Amino acid sequence: MIFIDQFPEKAPLDALNYLVGECNYGGRVTDDKDRRLMEVVLRTYFHEGTVLDDDYKFSPSGTYYAPKHCEYEGYLEYIKGLPQFAAPEVYGFHENAAITKNQNETNSALGTMLATLSSAGGGGGGTDDALINKLADSILAEVPGQFDVVAAEKKYPISYEQSMNTVFTQELARFNVLIKTIRSSCVDLKRAIKGEVLLSPALGDALQSLTDGAVPAMWIAKSYPSLKTLGGYQRDLLERL
Repeated sequence: MIFIDQFPEKAPLDALNYLVGECNYGGRVTDDKDRRLMEVVLRTYFHEGTVLDDDYKFSPSGTYYAPKHCEYEGYLEYIKGLPQFAAPEVYGFHENAAITKNQNETNSALGTMLATLSSAGGGGGGTDDALINKLADSILAEVPGQFDVVAAEKKYPISYEQSMNTVFTQELARFNVLIKTIRSSCVDLKRAIKGEVLLSPALGDALQSLTDGAVPAMWIAKSYPSLKTLGGYQRDLLERL
């Protein structure tokens, strides 16, 4: 309470919130937006209802609250009754935040399963190399070379009356970056399999992704957003090109 008296412009609970949010955790949380968020979250707990209202809840669902005074076993029973997997409301998020979390967990689980299946053969390295070579050749044969942006700018010059010309040439430039990434990675993978170049971490990731039938991360980094598998992404890319 001595510390609270040092903040006469703040209400006691606000001052306590400030002490915990700024002074106790302030040295660990350096971003000002994060500290502001922490103070907002703490207001739920440093609230007069916590002490005065037996029905005060910490979350909209009412699952989380300060149990009434009881024996030690009563507190343990309350803790055991809490959900094993906390809902987004615990962190102040809307329940829709669980959708993204579940999607990420599902993608991670499926990716792990694919990686396990692809590596379960054991001792079949030669077959895998032949498969990647064949796949790389197929991609190189289907994905065309880069667009001639200079020729496109001459044929469709930028003008006030034709704004689509500007969009068109910008899209060509964006797809050129993606085309270059895809084709160069396939060429480098073929050379790495032959032992002509080192297999860098990025190439190793691309090799594993192609083996699993997934789109390599280096492609996605230069690509339009897509959640398709490798085959679906290839067809979609060719249609866009």
